[in-house]
Amino acid sequence: MPQSPILSLKLSLLVLVCIALFHLAAQGQTIDDQKLISELEKERNYAIKLGDEKVLSDLLDESFSGVTASGKVVNKAEQLTIFKSTNPFVTFTAENIKITIHETTAAVMGTLVSKTKSGSTIGKTRYLYLYLKTNSKWRIIIGQETVVIKE
Repeated sequence: MPQSPILSLKLSLLVLVCIALFHLAAQGQTIDDQKLISELEKERNYAIKLGDEKVLSDLLDESFSGVTASGKVVNKAEQLTIFKSTNPFVTFTAENIKITIHETTAAVMGTLVSKTKSGSTIGKTRYLYLYLKTNSKWRIIIGQETVVIKE
């Protein structure tokens, strides 16, 4: 039985509305996730400054694997040890942070600037962290740091 042109048009319109709503919902989720990842990055940087191992441990997935600025491959426990050994006379500031989200994966790139307490720049490190969202929670699964020699 052939469909009437009006019924066909109504069905097409309904499909288009559903697609538009799905797209808007996904876009809203990305914006919310973008804000959440940004907050997690602030939390991570503050926890490093304070040496808050609990917060840092919660942010790193059990499967975490990373490469330090010196080229050493580390697991979660080793990365936490590095975070705890931060020099109290050096301050760290994250700059130029860029967050890119693809469904359940987020890439965070930034520059970590190391300064003395008086404000002199000691060095810079570029970093890349890969977050994975599982069970509605974002955790870092991969990290990579590279010393900036000269800009």
